[in-house]
Amino acid sequence: MSDAPRPEGLHVELIDDGGRAALAIDGAVQSVAVSGGAAPSGYWPAMLPDRPPRDALLLGLGGGTIAHLLTGTYGPLPIVGVDDDPAVLAVARSHFGLDLPNLEVVVADAFAYAAACPRRFDLVCVDLFRNGEIPARVCASAFLTRVRGLLRPGGLTTFNLARDRRAGDRLRQLGRHFVVVRRILVGFNLVVHCAAEPPGRGEEPGAVHAPGRRRRRRPPRRAPRTAS
Repeated sequence: MSDAPRPEGLHVELIDDGGRAALAIDGAVQSVAVSGGAAPSGYWPAMLPDRPPRDALLLGLGGGTIAHLLTGTYGPLPIVGVDDDPAVLAVARSHFGLDLPNLEVVVADAFAYAAACPRRFDLVCVDLFRNGEIPARVCASAFLTRVRGLLRPGGLTTFNLARDRRAGDRLRQLGRHFVVVRRILVGFNLVVHCAAEPPGRGEEPGAVHAPGRRRRRRPPRRAPRTAS
């Protein structure tokens, strides 16, 4: 449909993905259009929290899929979206409605922005992908420590990771800095919800295989009554 060459030799393209406009980099879909309030298939809905946040920071804005889903689900909460790729943002502005009034777009490196940001948020979404892989810095101690510092008490961080040979190492690294609340498997994607503090009563960590579906807890067994 259209494409924009980048200095690195990669191409940002606007393609059709099952009837939806999609933003692809070298053929890999990074964002999809959200229209009519219908959530797209894929990992993006899994990045949303179960409860409405007061505000959100998106590290890796892309075409704005998560920003649209947050706004459509929880209303016009303040969102800061960070992306360092002007070509991606140009396509997002022209074809993906990136002019949301509640969205502040920051053109910057996500790691540098996180290191210098003085604000705190209820929700931080980390969705960073470069040169066909998850950057190693996403699960580096320095970055995870900083992301934790961006959370308000009771806040949540969601990470979009890959189900590859490094998945176990990434999960272990997340576990050193956060309480892993949920793991959601969506195709090749592994979405991880993390809290800085242990979850409240009745919100035990668990793994699910579809967005919005939780494992049911079995009721505790009662001891048999004895005659007195």
